[in-house]
Amino acid sequence: MMCRESEKTSPTNEVYSRQGILLLSAGVENSRWKREISEYEIETVQLQKIREQPKVERSQLAVAHLAAINSRHTRFGLSFPVELDSDMRNTDVAIPGPERSPLRQDLLYLPTILPVMPEKRAEPGMEWKGSLLAISGAGRFPVAYGVKTLARIADNPQLQITIDAQNSSVTLNQITLVFSPQGSCVVDISKEDGTPLHAQGDLTFSLRAKLDRDGTPVNVEVIKCHQKFTLTKIPASFDDDYFYPGAWTKEPAK
Repeated sequence: MMCRESEKTSPTNEVYSRQGILLLSAGVENSRWKREISEYEIETVQLQKIREQPKVERSQLAVAHLAAINSRHTRFGLSFPVELDSDMRNTDVAIPGPERSPLRQDLLYLPTILPVMPEKRAEPGMEWKGSLLAISGAGRFPVAYGVKTLARIADNPQLQITIDAQNSSVTLNQITLVFSPQGSCVVDISKEDGTPLHAQGDLTFSLRAKLDRDGTPVNVEVIKCHQKFTLTKIPASFDDDYFYPGAWTKEPAK
């Protein structure tokens, strides 16, 4: 993750790995697909201890997670739970509210953000297009992508999502921000509820600022986010207060 506060300052670069638990609640209300996602970044030793307990307070997980988030210069990941909603095909996923706010570009790895689903059953070889809005810096930008069904595994569709080559821009206070996303991921989606069973991806997002400074053109990269991720659904459960590891025996999601 790279962040530069102005064209006169040096960039701050941070490279690190993260592991932990993502909790996803999903349901349908008034033909809208509603979900809530909570993220808990946890160190390896502590994560192993959690897996050996019958239950763990979510408030305890939140304290450890916020300590990890706040130890970094640049925000990455969810600081607090987020609510999302969309239509049943996921064509308009956003944070609900009067303005329907998009997510930051570094949060597109979260489960159920991608992809749009087709109107018909996703058969192997089938291809379609999708898009969503993402926030980067002070701008909101469209992210267009293509989807292809690679296979159906136990009748669950395995989809490859590839971000289109694109540069989109917005001008704010005489500064033009240019957003350039790229990358791909493969997601196995449950035929039962549309949530991911497994996902693995490699995404990169770049934001450049262009302006004229006293007759001199300035073009600097202010944000660059490169993320590799793996998510795996585990046989665990949770409620508002506790996380129950249950029969969780696989390696944690990363």
